[in-house]
Amino acid sequence: MHKIIIFILLLSNILLGCAMCGNASFVYTTSDFSITKDSIQKISITWMFDETVSMQLINGYDKNKNHKFDTDEIKDMLYVIAEQKPSFLTSVSIDGKDKKIQSLQNFKAYIKNKNVYYSFDIVLDSPLKEKSTIELFFVDPSHTLAFIYQDKGVKIENPNNHKVKQEFGFKVLQDMMAVVNELKVEIKK
Repeated sequence: MHKIIIFILLLSNILLGCAMCGNASFVYTTSDFSITKDSIQKISITWMFDETVSMQLINGYDKNKNHKFDTDEIKDMLYVIAEQKPSFLTSVSIDGKDKKIQSLQNFKAYIKNKNVYYSFDIVLDSPLKEKSTIELFFVDPSHTLAFIYQDKGVKIENPNNHKVKQEFGFKVLQDMMAVVNELKVEIKK
C-alpha cells in the first residue's frame, strides 16, 4: 500500500514538472570558438528557434510576407535583442570577469525548413593566458525561451593545438530567478 501511495506522489510530481515545461519554447544553439596562438578572437553563434517561436517571429517581422527577412526587418530583430538584459540575451565571462557585449558582428536572421535562425559573431579579442576559462550562457529575462546546446554543437578552431576542455552545466542567476544552461571552455597553452 505504501508503495502505491509513494508511486502516485512521484508520478504527480513528474507530471506537474512536465506541465510546467510546456510553457517554455526552445532555442537550440551552436557555438564556434576561434582561438589563435595568443588570443580568444571570437565566438560565432547560431540559434535555431523551435517551430512555435519561429511562427511568431515570422508573423511579427516578415511584414511583406515573402518568407524571408529583409534588411529593415533584420534591423528590427537585432534592436529587440540588443535592448534585453543581458545584452543580446547572451553573457560571456573570461577568467571570471564579465565581458560586456557592445555589439554583434555579422548578424543574420533567416528562415530554413519552417524554423527561424539567428547567427552572429561576438568579437572578444581577449588575450590568452597560460590557462583561460570562457563561460557562455544565454538567458531570456521573460523566462519564455529555454536555450539548449545541440549535440556536437560546440566547435573550437584551435590551429595551435592548445589543450581545450569543454564542460556543460547549469548556472543559477539569483537576480533573475533563473537557471540556465552554461558552457565552460578551458584553454591551456
